[in-house]
Amino acid sequence: MSALEYAEQPGAGVPSEGYSKRDGQLVKQSMHYIAEHLTRELNLSKMADMAGMSYFHFSRMFKKVSGYNFKEYLMILRTNKAKSLLKNTQIPITEISHLCGFKEHKHLNACFNKYCSVTPSEFRKRMLAGLNQPDADLAVMTDFRCLPLSAQVIQWLSAPA
Repeated sequence: MSALEYAEQPGAGVPSEGYSKRDGQLVKQSMHYIAEHLTRELNLSKMADMAGMSYFHFSRMFKKVSGYNFKEYLMILRTNKAKSLLKNTQIPITEISHLCGFKEHKHLNACFNKYCSVTPSEFRKRMLAGLNQPDADLAVMTDFRCLPLSAQVIQWLSAPA
């Protein structure tokens, strides 16, 4: 089961204790905003203001609701979008990095190395060569994080640019 398939399951990967229903709803709204605005400059302070929470409270609640700190969640979402674009389009990697909200392509490279253990160009080469079947070497690359995303966000992430 892929990360995106897993994320479609209700409550997948989402802790449900330690926060109020209101805080959970505000953070989930923020998560949807992040997914819809990946190309914008997003930061924890801005998101906390939008949610009407203090920086520190929002940070704690975001971690409890999503299972990730804000920056890691943002980088995983951007990397997932880049994976989809690399797999399904011929858009140059530098352009993909900007389409996914990375300021420089070296940031995309760093995220790919961290989460996929390959460079974006190597990922694309393997996808084009038909080597996208899970095996010991590729399992980390093809299914690296399970994020709690709505069906709408999953559809958006899967859509070509």
